Amino acid sequence: MRSSRSHLGLGPTVGAGLAAAAICLVASTKPWLEIGSAAGEASSAVLNGVTQAPPLASSLSLVLVASWGALLVTRGRFRRMVAMLAIVAAVGLSVV
Repeated sequence: MRSSRSHLGLGPTVGAGLAAAAICLVASTKPWLEIGSAAGEASSAVLNGVTQAPPLASSLSLVLVASWGALLVTRGRFRRMVAMLAIVAAVGLSVV
């Protein structure tokens, strides 16, 4: 018989992971850098030729959001496979 204490960690962990993935999703759609001009207006500056995050960052963020949601409703071997997918997506997002 499992103790109820071992199941208490899943909810906050999934909630924190889902929040982090959602923050990454929002951040991946924003410009990387903005510099104020002399007139006080904000203009986008080019950082290495790119003003926004690559589309891969948005895609990996969506994979993370979906995988955290899938972790809530799956069990056993499939849950472990989804968790591995989430780890690969998180590492990929860190690299991007």
